[in-house]
Amino acid sequence: MKLVRLLLITGIAIGLSTMSFAQYGGGGTTGTGSSGTSSGTYTPPSGGYSSTTGIAAGAGAGAGLALLYVTLHNRGTMVGCVATADGGALTLVSSGKHESYVLMGLNAVAPGTKIRVKGKRQTDGSGEKAFLASKLVKEYGPCEK
Repeated sequence: MKLVRLLLITGIAIGLSTMSFAQYGGGGTTGTGSSGTSSGTYTPPSGGYSSTTGIAAGAGAGAGLALLYVTLHNRGTMVGCVATADGGALTLVSSGKHESYVLMGLNAVAPGTKIRVKGKRQTDGSGEKAFLASKLVKEYGPCEK
C-alpha cells in the first residue's frame, strides 16, 4: 500500500515537472495571409536556451510535492500505549511526548498494548485531553517499559 502510494506520488511529481522542460521549438513563419509558408531557417538566440531554469522549476515542484506528502500522510494518527485510568476508562499515552489522552471510540483493545490509531485530538467536557479514535490501524503488541 505504501509502495503504491509512493509510486503514484512519484509519477505525479515527474509528470508535473516534465512540463517545465517544454521549450519553444518554433520556426519563423513570415508572409501575409494564411499561406503558412516559411522563409529562411530558424536561428536560435545568440546565448542559446538555458535549461537550468526548467530544471530548477522541476526540482522545486518535485521537492514541494515530496514535502507535502511527508507532512500530510500521517496526519490524524497517534501511536501510544493503552492504559486504564482511575475510573476504569481507557487512556492512550502517546509515544512521542508521553501525553495522556482519554481514548474514546475504541473499546476492544486490552490495556498494556501499543497501538496506532487514526482519529482526532480534542478535549472532552471537563477540558481534559481526549482522542476520538475512528480506526485501529495497527497493534504492535505489549508496551515496552
